[in-house]
Amino acid sequence: MEGFDPFATSVEAGAVVTAAAWVQAALTGTIAVSIAVIAIAAVGVAMMSGRIDMRRAVITVIGCFVVFGAPSIAAGILEAASPGANNAPDIASVVLEEPAPLPQIASQPAYDPYAGAAMPVQ
Repeated sequence: MEGFDPFATSVEAGAVVTAAAWVQAALTGTIAVSIAVIAIAAVGVAMMSGRIDMRRAVITVIGCFVVFGAPSIAAGILEAASPGANNAPDIASVVLEEPAPLPQIASQPAYDPYAGAAMPVQ
């Protein structure tokens, strides 16, 4: 959040909105990114030395993705939940087309160079 001042107050933004913005800035700021990088490195070292299992390592990585991707995840959920965002086609408007006819097959057999190889010699 560029230019965010956590101590600034405005008439339209209440204390809860200001607090939420401060928490978001703290969770996605440079200190949080540094802590996440150190956590991923520590999990990698612990996993290579056999002190941690794969499940806990994957949970740590997914947790970092969720924390740093939370704004875009929330925006996607809000866009999907908005009443005018139904992008699915209406079933009544779907027009079924008749399938194309199959091509006619020639009556003579196809050339097979090995057809006589299995025939007994007469």
